Amino acid sequence: MKRPIWFVVPFGVGLIVLSTAILGSFKSDRCLKMAAGLQGGDSYFFAEKIKNLVEKYSEGDKKVCITLIKDPTPQGTEENLEKLEKNEAQLATAQADILVMRDFPNIQLGNQKTVRVDSLVLLEQAEVVSLLFPDMYQLVVRDDSSNIKSVSDLENKRIALPPKKGGQIKSFAFLMQHYGLITKEKNLVTMIEVGEKDTDLKKALCDDKTVDAVFFVRAIGNQNIRELLKDRECKARLVSIDQAAAIKIQNPYLEEVEIPEGAYQGGKNPIPNDGPDNVPDYQKQKVKTLSVQRLLLARKDVSPKEIQALTQILYEHQQELVKEFPLAANISPPNKFKGVGLPIHEGAQAYYDREKPSWLEENSGTIQVLQGILGLAIPVISGILLWLKQREQARKNKADDYIREVTALMDASECVHGVAEYLRAYNSNNTKQLKKFSEVIIEKTAKILIEKKSAEIDRSQNLISSDSLKSFSKTLRKVVNAIEKIPEQATEELLHTISERATELWDGYRQKRLQNRWLPFVSNWQTKSFELISVDNQKTQTATLKSNLDATLRNALAPKDTRQTLSEESQFEQFLETEHLEIRRDLDSIFKRAVNALVEERISQESFQSFRVVWQIATGDADRIPM
Repeated sequence: MKRPIWFVVPFGVGLIVLSTAILGSFKSDRCLKMAAGLQGGDSYFFAEKIKNLVEKYSEGDKKVCITLIKDPTPQGTEENLEKLEKNEAQLATAQADILVMRDFPNIQLGNQKTVRVDSLVLLEQAEVVSLLFPDMYQLVVRDDSSNIKSVSDLENKRIALPPKKGGQIKSFAFLMQHYGLITKEKNLVTMIEVGEKDTDLKKALCDDKTVDAVFFVRAIGNQNIRELLKDRECKARLVSIDQAAAIKIQNPYLEEVEIPEGAYQGGKNPIPNDGPDNVPDYQKQKVKTLSVQRLLLARKDVSPKEIQALTQILYEHQQELVKEFPLAANISPPNKFKGVGLPIHEGAQAYYDREKPSWLEENSGTIQVLQGILGLAIPVISGILLWLKQREQARKNKADDYIREVTALMDASECVHGVAEYLRAYNSNNTKQLKKFSEVIIEKTAKILIEKKSAEIDRSQNLISSDSLKSFSKTLRKVVNAIEKIPEQATEELLHTISERATELWDGYRQKRLQNRWLPFVSNWQTKSFELISVDNQKTQTATLKSNLDATLRNALAPKDTRQTLSEESQFEQFLETEHLEIRRDLDSIFKRAVNALVEERISQESFQSFRVVWQIATGDADRIPM
């Protein structure tokens, strides 16, 4: 039966409209969202210029689209990184120094309120695209505070609390911790909460004089700092960070620098002023400080082609950026951070290596000579090269094992903290907090459980040492024993959910592990090491896997008659302190094993440096590193 034309035409029109809408939404989804902090800030202004430049020069198969995330609330590095990790943004700007800062002291306000400064979570998605420009630690005081000549002189002085959101408060806490002015035991400075608007800071320092000092992490020439320093009634000045060279040792992202004379005002009365012209250079009062790079980051799952195209536009049209934003002259490749902290994105690296000759091109002459002389020995040479490659891969895998052990202990630390917070919520019957910290406990323990099961498989194939297996086993026992401090019924519910979550995570983890092993080992690991889940039936496969993981989890339980739940606040604090010390001892033990492996050439220097950075993040104490 033929359908009437009046039915077909509207249907066809509707289909076209729907297709257009779908294609339009697909096109908009291709735009990379960029988190660049608060509107009006240096990073956001720079990001706007980058967005405009990309729109102007992006074309063809290298088309890139960027949209900026606009948020009216104060935003900074921490919020940018959170958006990047949650895939709410694919690009972000970030203050580099806070990436390796850990174990901040709490900040006590003058009104007895406490501001908690949290460490960043370990970043799993962020990779570096480029260095953008340097920010500077800048401490501004009123000139009538004549007795403040160095950071140490801030003792018993009033300081404006940096914005609670962002990287400045972490940099401030790190600086105060170095000088011993704010520690976990004491606060020797008086922190005043003055608001987070630029006008609030000026009013507190210059007009009301309710604070003696203000701390910034901003680029040289920042307009807000310039206004403070040029205010004739306020008479503000910069103070040197005299121990900058020592502080740099604790953080690989910091550099000791000087703020040049006249940076904020030139002429006969420069700001800052090093001293009279007739004074020798060695007697001049240089303003020493620390610089930290502002980074452009991308999620590692963003297409390398898109990031390569973005990087190409950024560098090939850099001069155009400089005209509108002079700090763009500082854009440079992140090569000096190789082996320290975050990796370089594959797309950005492809652009940086665009003119770099391949190994074959560099050694083509030598290869031709060798081919002529040693034609018959090629199979032998190939065998040696293959052996060397296998040996180098084995050394890298060994370093990766140490990194996995440290990461598992970091997860354990968060889990132990989650248990203490869960117990507090349990006592106060706070259902919202119970749910929040249940999720933390489940997620972290599931990851550790997977690492333990994977370590058993690796050990059966002689891919890891018995020491590594013992380390993962001990870490799993640690978190399970912590969970046992929770009332029994809740403990059983958590353990059941942990097994289910570990089962969900297993396939993704397996693929990642297979990719990280060299091919000859991969096939062996893939065919023999996962026999426990190799059955054809999907339901049986999942049930078998869950049963295996559940058995591994429950083997870590202590006998029921030895378990002890916690109910008092004093018990929670003692529990956290004991577990923290034990985790620190375990981290030190792993570090010693890694050092021995380096000395015995079982891991390479480069791999050790990658491990060292992760270990430093985990311990939050660079001074403990003996190298």
